[in-house]
Amino acid sequence: MLTTTKLTDALDATGEPWSLWRAATGLFCVSRGIGRDDPASREFSYATIDGVLRLALASKRLPVIPLRPSLHHYSYESRGTGSRRFKLLYDGLICMQFDRKRKAVSEVTRRIMVQRAAIDAWIDEHAHYTDTHTEGVDFYWAKQ
Repeated sequence: MLTTTKLTDALDATGEPWSLWRAATGLFCVSRGIGRDDPASREFSYATIDGVLRLALASKRLPVIPLRPSLHHYSYESRGTGSRRFKLLYDGLICMQFDRKRKAVSEVTRRIMVQRAAIDAWIDEHAHYTDTHTEGVDFYWAKQ
C-alpha cells in the first residue's frame, strides 16, 4: 500500500504542477495543471488525503488541440491615382498600399497561399484526431 509520502512523490515525478487543499466542506482537493487558463487542468475531491491523491495520480492529461486557422478574404482594388493607388484589402479593410498592380496581385496570391498552407498543415496534423475523438473526453480545444 502506498503511503501519502509515496503518492506525493509520484505526483511530483510526473512533472506537472499540482496543489492540495482542504475545502470548507471538509473534503480534500487536488488541482493538477497550470491554472484556470490551462484547458487541460483538472480538479479532484475526496474525503481522505490518500483517496484524492490516488484520483489525481490516476488521471491523465488530455492533449490540447489548437483551433483550425480561419480563412480570411484578401483582395486588391485601385483607388484614384498617385504613387500608392493599389490597395491590399484584408476582410475589406486596407492593409497595404502598392504602386503597381502586379505587386498587389502577387501579395494577395502569396497571402492566400500562406493561409492555405497553414490550414493544410492543421488538417494533416489534427483533423483525423478531432474527427474520431470527442472534445472534453479525449482532447480539449486551445483557448485563444
